[in-house]
Amino acid sequence: ANLYHNGTQVTKDYTQALKWFLKGVENGFSESYVFFNIGKYYDEGLGVEQDVKESVLWYQKAADLGHKDAQYRLGRLLLEGNSVDCNEKKAFEYFEKAAAQNHDESTMQLGLCYFKGLGVKRDYQKAFAIFKDMRDNKDAKAILGYMYNFGLGIEKDYINAVFYYNQAKYDNEMAMVNLAHLKCLGYGTKQDQYDAKTLYEYAANKGNPIGLYYLGLFYENGIQTYVQYEKAKECYQKAAEKGHKKAKTALDNIIREHFSSQLLPEIPDSYLTDMMEP
Repeated sequence: ANLYHNGTQVTKDYTQALKWFLKGVENGFSESYVFFNIGKYYDEGLGVEQDVKESVLWYQKAADLGHKDAQYRLGRLLLEGNSVDCNEKKAFEYFEKAAAQNHDESTMQLGLCYFKGLGVKRDYQKAFAIFKDMRDNKDAKAILGYMYNFGLGIEKDYINAVFYYNQAKYDNEMAMVNLAHLKCLGYGTKQDQYDAKTLYEYAANKGNPIGLYYLGLFYENGIQTYVQYEKAKECYQKAAEKGHKKAKTALDNIIREHFSSQLLPEIPDSYLTDMMEP
């Protein structure tokens, strides 16, 4: 089974690996990594038809034996309620167990559970402490920036918000957009609309609706560029299609004022807040 799983001396073949892992289990082999691999095959449809419910059973066996990757995956499935009943409390418990074994993804999820109150009482101070310890994790730095930005679990501090957003800006859209906002306002840093526009452009190129909306504002009002109504309309259109309410209004206005002969397309009425959240 291991040879087929790893592709050692034979061609990698998950179907054969699963077959022999299951035979091993039938014969009393009960190592946690075997249970985990079987669960992963069913979870991802490797060598077998995808069956998330079946994968949960095998992840459970591995998790009960302390397998941290199984604990993490089981936690994610329970948290998301993907093909299984959502159970935030159980998910939190699995993340906590895996985090105690220095599993980075589980530590991140544990922090998010405290931050959002998923499966546990919301506790910004505990979330802050967890993210603070994850110095090399860009998403953790982005959330630290957000917590300093709004004074969640710590005193509001725009300088520190800018500091952490800067470290995560090219890896995390929330950090990118929120840093652009602060640069526009001159909060925690020198006001710099040129840098803000550059960040909005990066976010817009990733399809971020908030980045698209604010880039549209820059084009429409000639901020750090000459007035370009066509580009502004294009940005508003893309953002509105992603559910940004202000972009929908801006699109309506710019078409009425500068493209009155064009009809408005149907736009979904859902929206995102302008300051992105974790």
